[in-house]
This record gives sequence, C-alpha cells and structure tokens, in this order.
Amino acid sequence: MLRRMGNYMIERHTASVAVAIVFLVLAAGSAKSNDKSESKDTPAPNATAAPNVKGGPAPKADEAPAPSWVATVKDNCGRYKAAPNEIKKSAIFTENEALLQRSGVDEIKGKLTRLSTGQGGDRLSLKITVGDLEFATESLFAPIKKGSAVYNAAAEMTVGQCVMFSAKGLKASSVVEQSKVCDTEYFANFTSLKPCL
Repeated sequence: MLRRMGNYMIERHTASVAVAIVFLVLAAGSAKSNDKSESKDTPAPNATAAPNVKGGPAPKADEAPAPSWVATVKDNCGRYKAAPNEIKKSAIFTENEALLQRSGVDEIKGKLTRLSTGQGGDRLSLKITVGDLEFATESLFAPIKKGSAVYNAAAEMTVGQCVMFSAKGLKASSVVEQSKVCDTEYFANFTSLKPCL
C-alpha cells in the first residue's frame, strides 16, 4: 500500500514537472515570436523612408517620384468612395477621366517590364512601371507602330532595364468605374523612350 502510494506521488510530481516544463517552453516561444514581430514592424532608428502614393516606401534609386497629378487621382478616389450616390460618383469619374486625358509624364524614370511585338514585328507593346504606377500601350487600339522613334529606341532595350520616357493621353486600363478612378494602371501614348543615363 505504501509502495503504491509512493509510486502515485512520484507519478503526480513527474506530471507536474512535465506540465511546468511545457508551459516554460511555450512562454519562451511566445516571447521570441513577439520579439520577431516587433523587430519587423519597428523601423531602424535612422530609417527615413518617405511614403509614396499608396503610403509605401520611397521610390527606389532607379525610379522617379510620382507625378503631381497622382495626388489628385488619390483624392478623387477618396471622394468617389465617400460619395452618397451614383450621380455624385459619376461626376467624380468624369472629372478624373478629364484629368487623365490632359495629364501625362515628361522625361520620367521607370522600369521596362514588358516589351513584345505582334507577329512580324509590325506593332510594339510596352509596359513601364514607376513605383505603384503602370503605363502600358493599348495593344489593340493604339500600339506603337514599326519604324516610329519609340519603336526604334525599344529595339535596343531589354525587359528589366531602367528607362526614361514621356507619355500623354492617359486612360485608366480598368473596366469597372471605381477601379478607373482608384487604380493606378494606365494606357498611355508613349512619345519618347531612351535608356537611363
């Protein structure tokens, strides 16, 4: 009887010690993961990243800051989302479309992300990104024609390289009205293209 009771007490004590060890291991793991998440969220003391259009990090060295009209597009997006009815939303949409038509980019630095031609090379399709902005040819209706200055310049380029370009006649590439106001992907008529210096 005493032996059985002694074994019971040892087993109970061993179980208590095991539970305590498991608890300590879990607590240590939780503290470690909290340290990791805090270090990811907390910037370095000397970090000076300025926000871009969508509040992210500053543009990379091979990218230009966003053109000034992008701030108006962002404001229009906020107004569109807050509009009380479809009439007000449509008015903001029309206003934004007019802004894009008269806006453009002039000798801005970006990254060439698409360079392709149709069969036989008679038309060129381009896409250039500048931070969160994307400028592309409207392949079906407004491709870059073979023999044009932009076509000839692109012939010496490769995807991924830094380019300087100008474009006008911007048009939102989205289909849905809200996306046309809020997204930052545009069809553009490229007027000049050259490699970065």
